[in-house]
Amino acid sequence: MDSGGVAPQLSEEATHHLQQGIVMLLSQWSALQMAVHNEWGGRQSSQLADQLALDIFSWFTHSREPLYIDDLENILDEAMLSLNTMTEDGSIEEVAEKLMTMHEECLEGNYQSIEKLREAGSRPAVHHIRQMEICQRERKLVKENGRENVARRWQQVTKQSWTALPGKESPKVTG
Repeated sequence: MDSGGVAPQLSEEATHHLQQGIVMLLSQWSALQMAVHNEWGGRQSSQLADQLALDIFSWFTHSREPLYIDDLENILDEAMLSLNTMTEDGSIEEVAEKLMTMHEECLEGNYQSIEKLREAGSRPAVHHIRQMEICQRERKLVKENGRENVARRWQQVTKQSWTALPGKESPKVTG
């Protein structure tokens, strides 16, 4: 999914909505939020996540070249690596796809995907409770096994937890 040419300009209203949408989508990306919450990128993890939102917004609004999803995936991947997080669950591709769709809709003056994010953010989400349980399990694993053995076990724990949720077919978090 790409624009196929030089990026068209967004209206002022669309720019505002896109900026909000980027922030909302990133705030709902489990892998990113887990990395920030656990400070896997150090004490500046929150600032790195904020910078990611700014970088994505800038990429959409200031790029003079065609916008390609592969470039956006690289931005997301580099940001996650800066947080010492490797995501192998397909979430980078999923987030990139949603961001590209959001941008294309904003170009058309359609803010439907952003409204869906807003609605999803206002509902209490059971998966956030599950994430807290996963964090507690991770801390216990680190205490019992040390950091070096946790990565393998972490994947097993997240797969079990996420696949146990209704409507979830695959894990959404790997750290």
